[in-house]
Amino acid sequence: MSRSVWMSCAAFALAAGLSAAPAIAKDFVDFPRNLGAGQFVSNCRSQGGSASIVSASSDGGKAINCSKSNGTNVTCAFDDSGTVCVGSTGGSNGGRPQ
Repeated sequence: MSRSVWMSCAAFALAAGLSAAPAIAKDFVDFPRNLGAGQFVSNCRSQGGSASIVSASSDGGKAINCSKSNGTNVTCAFDDSGTVCVGSTGGSNGGRPQ
């Protein structure tokens, strides 16, 4: 994963007070398999969210944030090495990416 994209998600996680073993059930760090940027944006919008690119790198990696009116805020970083998502508060699934 590109350093700048990974750092964007790590910075978001730290700002939100998240860790790899979150103490609050609705805060999380996740490594979803087979979730691409396009699918994440589509899922976000279909659930009433607003998706925006928060970081892009020269190697094609990017970080995308999904914000929903119920307070769910999920940011996922995507590149050839995989996907990492961080999020806080939200709906019944804790805001986890789907």
